[in-house]
Amino acid sequence: MASFTPNSGPYTPITNNLVTYTCNAGYKIDGSATITCQNSGEWTTSPQCEQIVCSNPSSISNMASFTPNSGPYTPITNNVVTYTCNAGYETNGFATISCQNSGEWTTTPQCQQIVCPNPSSISNMASFTPNSGQYTPITNNVVTYTCNAGYKIDGSATITCQNSGEWTTSPQCEQIVCPNPSSISNMASFTPNSGPYTPITNNLVTYTCNAGYKIDGSATITCQNSGEWSTSPQCEQTVCPNPSSISNMASFTPNSGPYTPITNNVVTYTCDAGYKIDGSASITCLNSGEWTTSPQCEQIVCPNPSSISSMASFTPNSGPYTPITNNVVTYTCNAGYKIDGSATITCQNSGEWSTSPQCEQIVCPNPSSISNMASFTPNSGPYTPITNNVVTYTCNAGYKIDGSATITCQNSGEWTASPQCEQIVCPNPSSISNMASFTPNSGPYTPITNNVVTYTCNAGYKIDGSATITCQNSGEWSTSPQCEQIEQWRMDN
Repeated sequence: MASFTPNSGPYTPITNNLVTYTCNAGYKIDGSATITCQNSGEWTTSPQCEQIVCSNPSSISNMASFTPNSGPYTPITNNVVTYTCNAGYETNGFATISCQNSGEWTTTPQCQQIVCPNPSSISNMASFTPNSGQYTPITNNVVTYTCNAGYKIDGSATITCQNSGEWTTSPQCEQIVCPNPSSISNMASFTPNSGPYTPITNNLVTYTCNAGYKIDGSATITCQNSGEWSTSPQCEQTVCPNPSSISNMASFTPNSGPYTPITNNVVTYTCDAGYKIDGSASITCLNSGEWTTSPQCEQIVCPNPSSISSMASFTPNSGPYTPITNNVVTYTCNAGYKIDGSATITCQNSGEWSTSPQCEQIVCPNPSSISNMASFTPNSGPYTPITNNVVTYTCNAGYKIDGSATITCQNSGEWTASPQCEQIVCPNPSSISNMASFTPNSGPYTPITNNVVTYTCNAGYKIDGSATITCQNSGEWSTSPQCEQIEQWRMDN
């Protein structure tokens, strides 16, 4: 206890009857701080002084630790606690709290994120990345600079956001300069031939070689951002490759190298049979190491065959026609015409056809006379398969055509088979009922000789109709009569 008041008596229930206790620093009253002098002459119960203890300090966001980190914490001993923050964080102005006589701590600090300012721009800088914040020692904490084309970083390309909230030292961008280009064997020159050479200006150098040599690789080298040149070419002797084979080529001469622009520099092509050179037959090895343009072997194509007078067709009737394929064409003539000469023509290596045939009119000879012929019509020519092509025979009286009466002039120039005129013979006359006889009673019967037969009837019968029949040119008889009974009449007295 520190004290009580009033601290001197007398103490009576009437006067000076209340006494208030106070405790020593670091202690507090447990119970009522006041006691009362009662009528019994006794005090009410006295309080106790108990030690003041603060609660364990609060944890704060992004805190690493606080010290001391164990109690008890009192206003007298172990009464100050110091906070530390996680990496990338710092306290906001004060790091300590104090345990107060009230048993409460003073205000707790906060751990706030450390933020570096935006990185500085440097001369001839292209960019830095990342190019937007926040930048802290924990995240977004490394920035990398790049320089404009033609410049390079002098120093470290990266800066780091530190726990102090400051960046490490920024680099500088310095101009890149390439050394003078190297000379190469058999080089004639390079241009431009004086520096300085940088990736931005005067950055391309082109080499040329001595006569008879050519660049192997790119003729141009480039001053790079590394300050080094790209790979230099070499000057190698110019040799043209073996000439290319061309489709349908027979050969080229000379057929072995080496081929150079100075010696063995002209090659001449020949084509396979049926093909001809399109363009110049010769190519030349140039100083570039390339040949002039190669010719082509193009197929020899004959023109479409000519039409000839009175031609029906030619086959094949579509091209292309070449000396190798589709090279023979066969003509056919219109009906009534025949080929004069060879029916076929040939596509030759000259691109021309062999001589075309002609179509000449087919003429049949005069028709043959046949035995017992009366005439043929038409009886005068010319006779062809197209006009005047059918001849009709007629026979003398008593004769008839055996076969077709007509013959036809054919495309072969021959007639179809001629008919014959054969004698017309009627069959023996038919017997009729109640006939006595017919005369003559023996043949042959023809429309010319023995051509009328007469019937007679038996007694009591008479002819009904004509008693005679005639052998006709058709080989048939005219209608036979009939024998009909004669009717007898008797007179009665």
